[in-house]
Amino acid sequence: MTTVTLSDDGTMTKVSFPYDAEAVALLKDSVPGWDRRFDPATKSWVVGKAWRPKLTEVLTRAGHQVRDAADPPPRPAHYSQGIGGFFGVDDEVEGFDIKGAAQAFVDSIPVAHRGKAFRAVAKLLYPDLYRGKR
Repeated sequence: MTTVTLSDDGTMTKVSFPYDAEAVALLKDSVPGWDRRFDPATKSWVVGKAWRPKLTEVLTRAGHQVRDAADPPPRPAHYSQGIGGFFGVDDEVEGFDIKGAAQAFVDSIPVAHRGKAFRAVAKLLYPDLYRGKR
């Protein structure tokens, strides 16, 4: 479904999303015509702030994802925060220094073999870039 972004501006709420006929119909059914308008400059809807809770409920119930513009954008499901995801360790764990762990790993490889180790890891992480290359 569509991700709908809401942002408050004084007494109005800006509602923006990629065009979705169902989301437009839900917005028009939920907010009366006297308290909504389409802004062609920003390609978004502007509705009265009082309609925000109802609009959020209706869109969420229909399966759309509603988020506040002040919140950071959601990360893709495959995204792993920092290098900790590569090692299977959460970066947020107290007392764990991910940079120190990575540096210790690199220091454990003999200097003569660091280039080979780097290429091997690059081939694992980016197999589409290194097909057929040695």
